[in-house]
Amino acid sequence: MSKLGFDAYGVDHSQHAVNAAARLLAQVDLDTDRIKRADARALPFEDGCFDLVTCMMGTIVHSHDTRSMLREIRRVLRSDGAFIFSIWRPEAVECGFLSVNTPEINRWLTHICTEVHPIESLLGEPGFSLVEIKECVLAKRNIYLSTSSECAVWQDFEVHLRARHHGLQGELGLYLCKKPR
Repeated sequence: MSKLGFDAYGVDHSQHAVNAAARLLAQVDLDTDRIKRADARALPFEDGCFDLVTCMMGTIVHSHDTRSMLREIRRVLRSDGAFIFSIWRPEAVECGFLSVNTPEINRWLTHICTEVHPIESLLGEPGFSLVEIKECVLAKRNIYLSTSSECAVWQDFEVHLRARHHGLQGELGLYLCKKPR
């Protein structure tokens, strides 16, 4: 995001994850000072300072206090700001989760990710409106550091895959929510 001209920040509860992210950012000459260890229930940012908050790869279901996490995300969003999060879909046809995970972690993810509907109902409590849900198929390739043209190729791949396999469910549910004005 920083290379696209956005002021991007990252937080994780795990110092190990923060260190790993900082190493990756340093490898591509990006500022590592914007990666912080923080609890999502008490973010170290001012009220209304972000246009967009993301919570990806199912991390929203890792919290034992999702209500507080959602209230805090709403606090740091500007009016009409967007909140995008993803949740693993254990019922998906091709559900490999992350290949780096142990089988035990993937069993745990399967268990906690069945709580999708309660999270959808929790969104209204802090005042989010659910705008759209999209299921995503993940190709077995790391595209995090890919160019935009490579990402477009993978997006086309997903469209063709879905066309050939009608009804295919994705591995991730991607949720777009808005904070009202």
